[in-house]
Amino acid sequence: MGKCEKCGKDISEKVEGYSNTNYGKPLCFDCQKLPEMQELAKKIVDSNQQKAVSVDDMEEQPDVIDLHGKKFITHQGLLRKAHKEGLMGIDTIRITDNLPEGTIMFKALVYMKDKNGTEKAFKAHGDASVASIETSMKQHIIRLAETRAINRALRLATNTGICSSEELGGKEEDEPVSAEESKPVQG
Repeated sequence: MGKCEKCGKDISEKVEGYSNTNYGKPLCFDCQKLPEMQELAKKIVDSNQQKAVSVDDMEEQPDVIDLHGKKFITHQGLLRKAHKEGLMGIDTIRITDNLPEGTIMFKALVYMKDKNGTEKAFKAHGDASVASIETSMKQHIIRLAETRAINRALRLATNTGICSSEELGGKEEDEPVSAEESKPVQG
């Protein structure tokens, strides 16, 4: 049991918690309704919305981006799509057997529930090699391999046919081929 900071009335822990969150101090129901307290609550809400601007900005980032004239889905886009389609969870396991030196590999399992309530699991692997990524990314090789595995499993789970931008290699030889270069050979 707490006390209202304004009038001194006893208040429950639940009321005190709500009041501290919304008014920044313990207040009883009657004092929460006072005009000056309503104004205080509005300032706190406005302040919290300003703090969350960076999260709102993320929502405005595109789910599909254009690189070298080709479309790629982003990690954020895959996650957003998977959540809309019933994502239940993601597990990853690092694979350590029989890999070339400097290569990191993960297996990702994505768990989904479809509209009928049927649970399904989708498995995919992702790797990264020190030989195939930019020098600046070498310190992030483990996260890169794990993200690639997750993205591949998410693409399977959401029936997304385009590659994710995080699956691309970082060196010139791994960059996507232009549409002009990839035309079928006539003959």
